[in-house]
Amino acid sequence: MKKTQKLLLPATLLGLVTCLAVGVRAQQDDKPATEDGPAPAAKPAVAVSDAEVKIAEQLFQDGRKLFFQGKHLESIAKLKKAAETNPSRTGYKLLLAKAHRAVKQDAAAMVVLEQVIKANADHVEAGIQLAELLDPKKKPERVIAIVEPLLRLKHTYDLYHLLAEAYYQQEDFNAARKNFEEAVKLNPRNRMDHYQLGNIYLSLKRFARAARSYQLARDLGFSSGVFHFKLASVYFNLHNYLGRISTATVLGGKAGEVSGDLYLIDEVFGKTDTFHIAGPSSAVYHVAMARKLGIDVFEIQFLEANVWLSAHYFDKADAIYGSLEEKVAKEDSALFWSQWAQTALGQDDFDNYIGRLKKAIEIAPEIYKATLSDALTNVAKRYQQRGDNKNHIAFLKQAVDENPLSARLHVTLGDSYWSLNDRDDAIAQYKLVLELEPGYADKVRLQNRIRGAGDPVPTTTATVATPPGFSGVASLPPKDVTCLFSGDPAQKEFTIKYKGGNVFFCCKSCRDEFTSNLAKNSAKANHQLFKTGQAKVKTCPVSGRKLNPKFNVEVAGVTVPLCCGGCKAKVNKVKDEEKKVELVFNNIIFSKHYAIGPAGR
Repeated sequence: MKKTQKLLLPATLLGLVTCLAVGVRAQQDDKPATEDGPAPAAKPAVAVSDAEVKIAEQLFQDGRKLFFQGKHLESIAKLKKAAETNPSRTGYKLLLAKAHRAVKQDAAAMVVLEQVIKANADHVEAGIQLAELLDPKKKPERVIAIVEPLLRLKHTYDLYHLLAEAYYQQEDFNAARKNFEEAVKLNPRNRMDHYQLGNIYLSLKRFARAARSYQLARDLGFSSGVFHFKLASVYFNLHNYLGRISTATVLGGKAGEVSGDLYLIDEVFGKTDTFHIAGPSSAVYHVAMARKLGIDVFEIQFLEANVWLSAHYFDKADAIYGSLEEKVAKEDSALFWSQWAQTALGQDDFDNYIGRLKKAIEIAPEIYKATLSDALTNVAKRYQQRGDNKNHIAFLKQAVDENPLSARLHVTLGDSYWSLNDRDDAIAQYKLVLELEPGYADKVRLQNRIRGAGDPVPTTTATVATPPGFSGVASLPPKDVTCLFSGDPAQKEFTIKYKGGNVFFCCKSCRDEFTSNLAKNSAKANHQLFKTGQAKVKTCPVSGRKLNPKFNVEVAGVTVPLCCGGCKAKVNKVKDEEKKVELVFNNIIFSKHYAIGPAGR
């Protein structure tokens, strides 16, 4: 192609290539096809005697014999005399042109073929030979002018292939696509045609079709660093980052390497030479192949970082982004910092999350400034999950300060104040909501709270401030349930609602200890929710994959199902029970991999 295709990897994971399709009109080129001046004009038909016909035929047969003996220069002399003796025989000229081509006398061959075409513009074989000599990459307009009319007469692979290449060179991708599609029907074994067709689909952002064409080219043996780079981009845009992950034993293998048709993601814990692997239908496999074949530029490294980020392998993504910080070009820097910020969020590194996003905003405020309030809200939610009320409110207030005209943010902040029994601050936020949006959808609820007719303040037998996630006194504790801290029998008057379930205590002191330090005690509470049957595990708490009942682990008196022996070994490796509870039941894990049902079920 004439234009370089630049890889773009925005946060919304848009396509790799943007191409401008340029229309083309076939034009007859009146200029000569040779460098030796104008092609001779076709001579008027002349009468040829019977004797001359016989002489010409004998010369032709002699020249033909020499041609197939590989004596091309000698055959040219005979064939040229044959064509001059009987100029009406097109077959003599066609073989003469082939003889010229055999000894690289392309200019002479084009002179002969031009004579044939001028005498008979519909001669398919002459048109194909002349188009090949003109070369679609060098003279696409001339090739189109010669070849396209011939499709009215005959449908051959050569015609479609030449026309497709010519249109591709002109960046008329729709016309090129149609002709390549016909070409591969007639000759499905040409890997270059499948590759070019894949390039066209990629340019048109038809990623599924691009993947199919590239894979057909690969099945026929096509391979290069650039090819794998393009295929990695296609699978990235199809959101097929790692494909279907499985395990395989690869003797002497190393994580991060390609072994045949396998990419070794990481080792399976506790198993020698056994790896989690991705196959050829994944972006990560082709990124690794591109780098293996020498394509190790910034763009491929950036693509790899985005693959790991999209697959939620935040530590792998973070390490690559960090290595690229000094290499990123100015025009890509805002996007880079925005993407790198996401890895920090994935690792609960909130300072770097906000800090990196602010760098993106500093570089391109018109694009990224609007995302800051949502980012601050995301951090606030994470702190709420941890039970850290102070930071939860602090970040919500920052979000409101960043976007003070958002009724949604004022409602969120107001509801957070309300859940903490801070009625005055909550009502102040609700009033702002109704100022901003008098017709707010949940207007009645807010008005009731402003007038003092809203939800009653939760109470227990002993007075206690209700933290986020609680909604008041719960039902009786199930039989034999013990206090979260002391291990003594739980008492109904010291039961509290938590995350839609019930947490049970033996006394006011234990209950107050819990509510005063939620971040420290949340894993224990989550463990009790699971132990009492109020929470059930949805996916493996270690890997996030599908549960396998063959692999269970004991954690502080409860049986937790996992996905595989590797995850079981990882949990059992932790000997301290409190640390094991923290590993399997911490707030981040619990929110992702467990579900709460009706209390006491």
